[in-house]
Amino acid sequence: MTAMNQARSSSQRFYVLDGMRGIAAIIVMLYHYIGSGQSRLLMNSYIAVDLFFILSGFVIYHAYAKALRDGMPAGVYANKRISRLAPTVAGGVVLGAIAMLIVFAETGRAFNPLQFTLTHIGHFAFIPALSDYEIPANGTLELFPSNPPLWSIFYEFVASIAFIWIARLPKWRLVGTCLAAFSLYLFCCLALARLSGNGLTANVGWSHQTFFFGFPRVFSAFLAGIIIYRLVQNPA
Repeated sequence: MTAMNQARSSSQRFYVLDGMRGIAAIIVMLYHYIGSGQSRLLMNSYIAVDLFFILSGFVIYHAYAKALRDGMPAGVYANKRISRLAPTVAGGVVLGAIAMLIVFAETGRAFNPLQFTLTHIGHFAFIPALSDYEIPANGTLELFPSNPPLWSIFYEFVASIAFIWIARLPKWRLVGTCLAAFSLYLFCCLALARLSGNGLTANVGWSHQTFFFGFPRVFSAFLAGIIIYRLVQNPA
């Protein structure tokens, strides 16, 4: 294959996947806007986030695996991923902060201005909230309280940086690592249900209470997307 054909191949657009991503995005939007408790149809729609992680693994492997194996510097790759995600994160941080300030002003709710400022400065660097800036604390601290859906972008960013090493793994190690991540993910969900006394759920990773559970969640899905790509596009 010539260099030109390789370039075309790496820039190939998967229109079906774009459609799937769009449908999943609408489902997530309805989940947050309407609430899962208001509709049985939306009860388990958080699984759409896992579809995002699978699609990310598929597309990132297609776009960067060969380049990394052929010698693309890790810094160049990381810069590409940061520059792609940073505008979305920055926009979400700014809009979310403005929205929260409006809510505080309209409702008279108290908050700590210093913690509020430091939290949102950290968000620009993909750093989750380290403390609750509301007074009194609301009890469940989300990773990105002013724009909750950003938690999934945070985990996707972690997985995409780890891809620098993942891209070089042979297929059998990918499968083994994926199964190990999924097993840990399942164990975390079962442990959470037992300790909390609530029903079993796979909706973890978005809050401080389940922060570490989010890593096996994203890697089990991200690696599954890579495995699907390798099985479909490169069976050998």
